[in-house]
Amino acid sequence: MWQRDGLAVVPTLSWAQPETYAFCFEGIPEDATVAVSTVGVKGDAGALAVWRDGMAEAMRRLHPKRVLLYGGDVGFDFGAADVVGYANGVTERMRDGRQGHVVAHDGSPAQLPSRENPA
Repeated sequence: MWQRDGLAVVPTLSWAQPETYAFCFEGIPEDATVAVSTVGVKGDAGALAVWRDGMAEAMRRLHPKRVLLYGGDVGFDFGAADVVGYANGVTERMRDGRQGHVVAHDGSPAQLPSRENPA
């Protein structure tokens, strides 16, 4: 729909086991820009292995010129592709011990539970 209206659309890659590759990468343009996320795979060796295998297959099939990488580096070699990284602000705030700003229904600041102030 957005492409039809003249807007540039960047496809986001997503896959599971190897048997999903055929339909997961179908219709994605070759030699183009793609987006991919590493959120959720860093702390799980099995998930990271699935991510690495799928990303390697995406690179082989699509050979993207640019990869928009959301969630941080996991040590993957993207070859000649230009990689543009985007940090995950939520996990950064959690890592740094900062909380988001939450407002109660009446508009007053709401207190979120924290390690220092559990609910």
